[in-house]
Amino acid sequence: LAGLSLSPQRSYKFSAAFAEHQFQFYRLKSAVRWQNIKDWCDDTMSQATMIIPEQGYIGEEIEALRKNTACNTMILSSPPGHALALDMLEKNRADLLLSSDLWLRRMPAAKADNYVALPFFKWRDQIRIAFSAAVPDEFIHKVNAQIQKHRAEGKKVCDMELLSDG
Repeated sequence: LAGLSLSPQRSYKFSAAFAEHQFQFYRLKSAVRWQNIKDWCDDTMSQATMIIPEQGYIGEEIEALRKNTACNTMILSSPPGHALALDMLEKNRADLLLSSDLWLRRMPAAKADNYVALPFFKWRDQIRIAFSAAVPDEFIHKVNAQIQKHRAEGKKVCDMELLSDG
């Protein structure tokens, strides 16, 4: 499996990271009210309807957000594919979308200009390959050697970012 985040709940063996992407909240450009969110559970955030992935680990802050109903009006599960989530934003069925920056980078610039990332939350996720416990460690070491070679050469996987130094 590729793209699973390291999390305390997962017992997979993981490869070295080969890329990373950033999760943050996005709003419609026209919905300037949401730009006033400065911190978790502030007065503005508590009024928002949010679309977030139902599953998957996106950091401790999002795990806490899923449990704390006082921080938002409602959390909607992110539908498969980004087109439906964007449609929900555009039809004012939701106010904020938690998503990876990959979808924004992959859409035409004219369309991407309709969305603004909120600055109060950024979570950089390192992308790795997850292996079951049955996969021999020596195979994982070979995969890691190839990953390290590609990283040293500056090769990207698709259009995902190389690992940041920080």
